[in-house]
Amino acid sequence: MESLSMQSHSSELVHLRLKMRALIFVLLLTRFFQILQCVQVTDSGYSFSLEAVKTLKNLMETDTSTNPRQTYGGAASLCADPDLPGEFRVMCRKDDAEEVFQRLVKIISPVDPCEICANVACTGC
Repeated sequence: MESLSMQSHSSELVHLRLKMRALIFVLLLTRFFQILQCVQVTDSGYSFSLEAVKTLKNLMETDTSTNPRQTYGGAASLCADPDLPGEFRVMCRKDDAEEVFQRLVKIISPVDPCEICANVACTGC
């Protein structure tokens, strides 16, 4: 009877340790995503999260992918896009929105495509 009690106690300890590890993992993962949201890209006194600027860049690139000769449709088309992150909505009402959007994307775009291993021919990536 005593060995059965010790086994159940040992089993409870194992389950408790697993729960604690899972809790610690969730807390660390949450903190990681909070840190990612803290990275800000700033231009002309405006500040936006890095993730929002990456989305802006993707939207601008999508505009040009339909017709490579055409530049993106401008701030008006971006502001009308439902996928534009909400933090840019204030910018949409500004006269210099188009210039700010272009500069924000330029800030996060590397000069050398090898920096992000975009080119298959790059070595050392």
